[in-house]
Amino acid sequence: MVKKLVALYKAYRGGEWFRASLESVAPYVDGVVVAASEVAWAGGEAALPNNCHAPLGGWRQSYQDMPLVLLRWHWSDQVDQYNAGLEAIAERFGPNTAVLIVDTDELWPEESQLALKCAIEEQRRHRFPGPDPYVCEVSPVSSVAD
Repeated sequence: MVKKLVALYKAYRGGEWFRASLESVAPYVDGVVVAASEVAWAGGEAALPNNCHAPLGGWRQSYQDMPLVLLRWHWSDQVDQYNAGLEAIAERFGPNTAVLIVDTDELWPEESQLALKCAIEEQRRHRFPGPDPYVCEVSPVSSVAD
């Protein structure tokens, strides 16, 4: 049974949208884990530094009660970065925690978050028994015409 929903970000670039992304998910999650790399995924020191630390710090001032785990490392592989975040979630939030993977430049509209939260609540009420996750289809709020 799912107990909590935690947002997982792997961060390197995208800082110009990061705070807005965090604010779009904060009302619907029980915590946030950010795995922030200090190098580009291609490896080596990058010409463009991580630009997510300042927006995260600003968001933190507004959401001081939100559980936050910040991991900083020199990941050059996205899979390793996600795995570090998933390990931190298991350690900090425990088993049966649902994970919402969010990009730093991704905004979740209220309608989509409410649909996801509803699906999680259904899981909590045992309407979907078993350890396997299920898929909740969420319709896009708007689409671009061809």
